Amino acid sequence: PGLYVAGDAASREIMTGAVSGGGAVNSSWALASGWWAGKGASVHARRWTGKAFRREARPLGQAGLRPAAAARADIAAAEVIEAVRAEVTPLDGNFFRTGERLERSAQRLESVWRDVRAHLQGEGMDRLRSREAASIAATGRWSVAAALRRAESRGMHRRTDLPGKNTALAHRLVITGVDDFRIAGAPERLAELAS
Repeated sequence: PGLYVAGDAASREIMTGAVSGGGAVNSSWALASGWWAGKGASVHARRWTGKAFRREARPLGQAGLRPAAAARADIAAAEVIEAVRAEVTPLDGNFFRTGERLERSAQRLESVWRDVRAHLQGEGMDRLRSREAASIAATGRWSVAAALRRAESRGMHRRTDLPGKNTALAHRLVITGVDDFRIAGAPERLAELAS
């Protein structure tokens, strides 16, 4: 309750499928999800009128804010972002994908995530940047894990080692969890998660 998202963070693949791009359906999704999120947030805020919000609110999230172990100065947000970028941005590993390259990226991103989770902490104005770095690290892990699970080429996901489509994978993948995440892919499991 009280958490609202819009645009890509609210996931638009049910409308757009395995392709992406600017305009059209993507823009409509940004506008519609923004409206729904704003409406939901205002309804939620009205419920709190006259209540002691600060006494009842509790902090959410840990990575980048409250490290699981001792904060370390040698783990900085900018370096975390650069480490994730090195795994998810280069075309040779992310447009022209192979299982071997994705496995190496997954291992590196898991290592980055362990450091973020255990030691990254920003103080003062750096708290936002640390939290952003943690979000980028989590998203990188999910993206590469999903690419590994999709053992085929479909939409914008291209594997040079698996160039064809696999009819058994003609459905979306849903990732749940943060530290220990799960990837659901079977259509009946997706229906279970939605309910």
